[in-house]
Amino acid sequence: MFIVIAAGFFLHKLVAIETMSVSNIILNIFTPCLVFTSIVSSSFESKEWWQISLTAATSILILVLLSWIIARALHLNRELAATFVLTTSFVNAGNYGLPLSLFAFGETGLALAVIFYVVSNLLTLTLGVFVASQGRYNFKQSVSNIVRLPIIYAILAAAAVKVSGSSVPRPIFQGLGLMSQAAVPCMLVVLGIELAHSELQQSSTEDWKFLSLTSVIKLLLPILIVAIISQGIGLAALARNVALVQASMPTAVFVVILTLKYGGNSRFATNAVVISTLASIATLTLLLSILH
Repeated sequence: MFIVIAAGFFLHKLVAIETMSVSNIILNIFTPCLVFTSIVSSSFESKEWWQISLTAATSILILVLLSWIIARALHLNRELAATFVLTTSFVNAGNYGLPLSLFAFGETGLALAVIFYVVSNLLTLTLGVFVASQGRYNFKQSVSNIVRLPIIYAILAAAAVKVSGSSVPRPIFQGLGLMSQAAVPCMLVVLGIELAHSELQQSSTEDWKFLSLTSVIKLLLPILIVAIISQGIGLAALARNVALVQASMPTAVFVVILTLKYGGNSRFATNAVVISTLASIATLTLLLSILH
């Protein structure tokens, strides 16, 4: 992951790249393909799928509410408040969480992690877009931004395929799959490009205070939230462990894309992704050692 980030970082040092155009390609082509192929390819036959879905949605919504209350209490301006909510609430459950779940819990754990990823991704690309838009747009414009997202129609199309039991013609699915494979590396390259002109040392003392608060909330609070939810709905041990790990992922890389396109403090978002990702090496190692 860090190799890909570094590639974007050094590329921008050599060639000036306009990230908005790249972000639009990711948001409107690669990510809808990734979500569509993930949903169509995933098996939701496990009796625990709805419990995982409920856990993912509830934990993220609780974080959104709490971080919004904290942002209001700290009297943050609109852009920083929106970014604070985004960086605190939305998780990197895909390119970080899925491989980790596979290594930690095997193929069965991966299948459960995919469910968490799809739900969290749906919320990131709907509620996340709405929150990001609040930094620059009014309520009506924020809702309009969501309706225009191709991801919404990719999810509906995938759901129709799953419910009907039909199959996508192989050439079409292969084409979509090829584009979906570009989503994660492109997101990481954009993160590296943003890092190249938004370095950590450029953050003020005040920013560092909020960045530290974001990372602490993002990496530690979900453990308590998911533990309570899983106890309440009776999640089995493996499903609970997968949900705990997925919910405790660092800030989603896609948050940087959202702040670039819809408004917010992209420098703060980039720094939050990097700091929480580095800190997660310690927090997730500790969590996995406890769960095992």
